[in-house]
Amino acid sequence: DETTTAAKEISIATQQQRSASDQVVAAMTQVSDVSRQYAVGSKQSAVAAAKIGLGVATVVGLAFVLIPGPLLGVFNLNDGEAGQIGRQLLAYLAVSGLFVTVALSFTGALQGTGDTRSPLYISIVSQVLVPIGICTFFQNFTGARGLQASDIWLAIVCGHATRATL
Repeated sequence: DETTTAAKEISIATQQQRSASDQVVAAMTQVSDVSRQYAVGSKQSAVAAAKIGLGVATVVGLAFVLIPGPLLGVFNLNDGEAGQIGRQLLAYLAVSGLFVTVALSFTGALQGTGDTRSPLYISIVSQVLVPIGICTFFQNFTGARGLQASDIWLAIVCGHATRATL
């Protein structure tokens, strides 16, 4: 009798363990499904944010190109060399803003899904290595003219383009 009772208890315990294992697997499957849905939603949100951002960046960029005078006038920089440099900078910023908008949208999406390493590596490459590499090139290989403000701005735009691409 004791053997039969022990065997029944072992059988019941085994069935309970199987049932518990099945429940754990079902819960893990649900978590996986929710994670996939979250990732899809995050990508869709990033795309929507990038589209809205590109619209805003386009309007701001057009203002930088079409009406730089009034914009620089706010800072009393319309005249002379400062005005000329300001106009050049605004032209670079008009392009750069498009790349920054896309980069920030997708970097935010990566961070929202818990991926913080990828944005870190992307930032190091695009905001340190690319601009410094380009500036180093201009400084060392352009002869007597050396590094100029437009070279630095170009390096920054290239860094932003790299960030948006990565």
